[in-house]
Amino acid sequence: MVNVAYFSNQFSSTNGHGIARYSWALYRALENIGYKKNLFPISSWSDLPQNELRKIQKETNLKLLPTGRYGTMLCWSLLQRPYIERLSKQDFDVVHAASLGHPVPTKKRLIYTAHDIGPLTHPEYFSHNRPWIMRNALLHAAKKAQVITCVSKYTASEIETYCKKEFKIDITHKLQVVYEGVAENFNTENIETNKNKALELRKNNTPYILGVGKLSPRKNFISVLRAFNTIKNKIEHQLVIVGGNGWDFQEIEKVIIELDLKKRVKLLGYVTDEYLVPLYQNASVFVYPSKFEGFGLTILEAMACGCPVITSNTTSPPEVAGNAAVLIDPNSDEELAEAMFSVCDDRVKVDEMVKMGLQRAVQFSWTDCATSMIKIYETL
Repeated sequence: MVNVAYFSNQFSSTNGHGIARYSWALYRALENIGYKKNLFPISSWSDLPQNELRKIQKETNLKLLPTGRYGTMLCWSLLQRPYIERLSKQDFDVVHAASLGHPVPTKKRLIYTAHDIGPLTHPEYFSHNRPWIMRNALLHAAKKAQVITCVSKYTASEIETYCKKEFKIDITHKLQVVYEGVAENFNTENIETNKNKALELRKNNTPYILGVGKLSPRKNFISVLRAFNTIKNKIEHQLVIVGGNGWDFQEIEKVIIELDLKKRVKLLGYVTDEYLVPLYQNASVFVYPSKFEGFGLTILEAMACGCPVITSNTTSPPEVAGNAAVLIDPNSDEELAEAMFSVCDDRVKVDEMVKMGLQRAVQFSWTDCATSMIKIYETL
């Protein structure tokens, strides 16, 4: 087995979603199939409480680089020095950067995982980002990496097109699609037991439509609110939205007030998986009309929990959902409203969607993801 430097700043971050979720899930899967001794987790910084950080370091031998968050970012983005092997003082054969956060300079064999390049191709959906850093990382990957794994065919296509247009580099031979997986705790077990947890968060026994994601424009929750408002007098459901407050939060609160939905809409904020699983399991439908996704893991999580899904017919969601979800135009409130009402009103349709969703979700596993990554490590 080759030794792998597994680099992710989110690996030691309090942010539990997105790339952090990917970094941990892949690490655990690699660990479970016997690769732990060959993994060297590395981050340039951590915002974890010291006791949590020490626990992770003891468990995984996580190494924090001495240059820190901004020192690492600036040195690597502007100078592409010093090499990660010099900073970490560790011996490894391959470097795996778990995202395109910034360049990761090394003399070793190099793999990047690309989740999306949204800040470069869809900047309107990304606030407080530094697109020049991602651009530098992508250019570094195009020139220096042996392999760029992409979480979807959509992401791979976007990267291939961007590199040809902006860098005049054909990287087709470097691109490999390695799908994400669904964690084992997202499943249909203990639905009745978990119902109480869902009720704790909802405070009553009213059926509900569920949305999950950071409250930002690309997640398109304002369209969900408008669509829900259209059908609210024809259904008894609440609308429950789970996710951290993004830069669209105040606008969402404003729309809730304007549409007089305060009694029908619950904004629960961030919840742990302990509560997210039962919320999926007991929802009438999961709505995810995102305007841009590199993958869309929540689609599969909902399906694995036996929840029917409505999602976008653009970017990566169709690739992830297959024929197991209702696909709608994310720019059409009318289409979304019609789909929401149809699912809430048709038990036969729901049963078929649940069956197809469960079949779809089992096709994506972290074990498969880890196995594919090991093959790439060993090939290099």
